[in-house]
Amino acid sequence: MATFTAVASGTAPLTYQWRLNGANLPGLTSSSITLNNVQPLNAGQYTVVVSNVAGSITSAPATLTVVLAPPSITLQPQHQTAGFGDAVIFGVTATGSEPLRYQWQLNGVAIPNANSSTFTVSSAAPAQAGTYTVEVSNSAGSKVSSPATLSLLGLQMYAGLTIVGKAGANYRIDFLNDVKSANNWVTLSNIALPSSTHLFFDLDSPNWPRRFYRAVLTP
Repeated sequence: MATFTAVASGTAPLTYQWRLNGANLPGLTSSSITLNNVQPLNAGQYTVVVSNVAGSITSAPATLTVVLAPPSITLQPQHQTAGFGDAVIFGVTATGSEPLRYQWQLNGVAIPNANSSTFTVSSAAPAQAGTYTVEVSNSAGSKVSSPATLSLLGLQMYAGLTIVGKAGANYRIDFLNDVKSANNWVTLSNIALPSSTHLFFDLDSPNWPRRFYRAVLTP
């Protein structure tokens, strides 16, 4: 925040027009002005033209220098432990001159489109395990967070079913625990294929010695 005030005398009424680098600032027509959320574009020479019926006078210039604050991380990302398929959220809290920019990394490699103060791993898997950091930056500099690890609980072997079809098509996944009960298929899940080839995992499969699956195209 920055405040400028002018004190003038003369035959009333007095009118005021503030200027930045010689250009009028619309709406700033009182003897005192306050600039909130000061940004670099607010820096420069401020003057005020005071007028009445007898004439006008321009004040001496007052310089506003904007000093940007580099990012500072006030809350670091935390270590996480998750099971296979769990959702995990990493977060960071930072201060500094706006706008702040964020870039999350996994094992030192930038994660595409991970550009907010939080990052969500929607389904934890071995490929997502590792060390996460986030770089916070602005026009004054950058700061890299402390590393936060994502560890997976004891890994299990899960049955997987590869489904090949049209992306967006709906499929019903059925299973049998005993092939002798061929007429007793049980629905496990209904999915829309995210791509033409999709690997579906049965997260309940470790609880059964064997299972049989089928994928049925549905309307």
